[in-house]
Amino acid sequence: MLVTGLKHCSITILVLLLWGCINNPEFSSLGNEKAEKPAVVETPPKHYKVKRGDTLYSIAWRFNLDYRGLASTNNIKPPYTIRPGQQLSLDVTEKKAQPPTMLPSGSTNNVLDKTNTNIVNSGNSQKNDANKPSQEFVETQQLRWSWPHNGKIVRTFGENGSLSKGVDIAGALGESVMAAATGKVVFAGNGLRGYGNLIIIEHNDQYLSAYGFNRKILVEEKQVVNRGEKIAELGVEGSSGDPLLHFEIRKDGKPVDPVNYLPRR
Repeated sequence: MLVTGLKHCSITILVLLLWGCINNPEFSSLGNEKAEKPAVVETPPKHYKVKRGDTLYSIAWRFNLDYRGLASTNNIKPPYTIRPGQQLSLDVTEKKAQPPTMLPSGSTNNVLDKTNTNIVNSGNSQKNDANKPSQEFVETQQLRWSWPHNGKIVRTFGENGSLSKGVDIAGALGESVMAAATGKVVFAGNGLRGYGNLIIIEHNDQYLSAYGFNRKILVEEKQVVNRGEKIAELGVEGSSGDPLLHFEIRKDGKPVDPVNYLPRR
């Protein structure tokens, strides 16, 4: 009888404790909040020790640096080969922006007529205002951008310290991720925190683009890809569990709003 009474007493106390927790706003809200993305641009230390899987481009991307400045600071010449254990100085002096030099050989991108900024198309021409490129697109001169995925933008570019250094484009798991412009793959892997399976493409001296949270990467480093070519399968963003593509463009190492470069739709 005594044992039965103790059991009932214990159960009653447990029920009361659980009831109190459930009615506590701090406790009940925890399960309903989505974890925010980790900061994907870190404050650079003075030095960095190269890890297996790193490339000069991925290190520059991680610390929001221009890869050309990082290479110059460390006296690293093209093709910018680095090795695990190598110590790099991240005390990079800002370089003045230079006009883009050239696209990878075999490029099929369009070139702009410098006299009137009209697009000289190698294929279909853009005839209506809805598809007219933005001013920043015109400034890229040798690059023609296209959407890396056709889904809806669910997170826009954030300035003034926001964690969002690009845009998130919704889609279905496994859908195609395409190269936004012709270029060379300079990173393909999952070594950068906050990006999942990531691809970085170099388009010219100034412009890089990145494609994060891929389910499957279909290209390799040093591979040249054409605009619109399938490079990955769309995956899931870890903190929310939503299928999406995280897409960024960097100009001289700094994040810019991709929407200002992509054709209007």
